Amino acid sequence: MTDTRHHTLTLRCDCGGEHLDIDLYLDMDDENFFSFSSRFTGPHRPWRERFRAVWLILRGKSYYFDELILDRKKLEQLQQFLYENL
Repeated sequence: MTDTRHHTLTLRCDCGGEHLDIDLYLDMDDENFFSFSSRFTGPHRPWRERFRAVWLILRGKSYYFDELILDRKKLEQLQQFLYENL
């Protein structure tokens, strides 16, 4: 059995609707990997907005449900997390 260390950083979007989880798995066998997952945590999106997003995507245009807005302090937390764990 291998010994695995696990580190997690959660950054909440400044808009209050999204958050990003960054998981780092450090394996003693040098098989390290990051897992990034973004989740919507705010109020449900109205049907009109959902329909508009689907319509834009079907027409080949972009629509962003997954933007993450971070202030300077959160960016520094991300930088420190990566610096300490890489």
